[in-house]
Amino acid sequence: MADYRLRYKKTGRLRFISHLDLLRLVERAMRRADLRIIFTQGFHPHPRLSFGPALPVGFESIDEYLDISLQVGISPVEVRERMNKGLPDGFQILDVAEIINKVKPLTAVINQAEYTFEETSLITEEIYPELQLLWEKENIEIERRSKGGGGKNINIRPFWHQWKLHEGEKGPSLKITVEVGNKGSIRPDEFLGLLSDKVAFHKGTRTHLWVCDGNIRVSPMELC
Repeated sequence: MADYRLRYKKTGRLRFISHLDLLRLVERAMRRADLRIIFTQGFHPHPRLSFGPALPVGFESIDEYLDISLQVGISPVEVRERMNKGLPDGFQILDVAEIINKVKPLTAVINQAEYTFEETSLITEEIYPELQLLWEKENIEIERRSKGGGGKNINIRPFWHQWKLHEGEKGPSLKITVEVGNKGSIRPDEFLGLLSDKVAFHKGTRTHLWVCDGNIRVSPMELC
């Protein structure tokens, strides 16, 4: 048996598939690659796959993570090459590492994310004042709906860590760093909902996922 951590990107039309569809896509790709994955025990066995935090539908990502367990160990390079042959355009395995250390599930350790928002008709001088006013607030409350149908107001300001506007060839882009995970989070669609209709970005990408402990911030690949 061997465990591996995969880093991948999901772009283009695949940004519209759900997390459940993503799971099915990976399962099919592993069967095509003839990778003998380990299944869970019980009445309804399923592949031992562990994804990082779910990405909202409609957003691309260039830094996602997935843990898999195989019955027979092969080289990380072979895992990557065989997987990529069976994956559709827009889904690519970027890096693979064999897990040697004892690691926790990805959703238990990944606690910060960076998002980049692009494609706006505005210039930096039109966007900056609104973002600065939002950043200076001590409380930013949103309503989150529960599965039972009820609602709850949550202050998400403590989960917003950084922001920066960048000038690019196609105009300004906005980068934000936010908390993710069980201790608190900000979803990118929630953040965009805080902005006025005037400040509209039409493309969102998750550009980094990190494991942070105090002032130390590392990639999930470094834990293997």
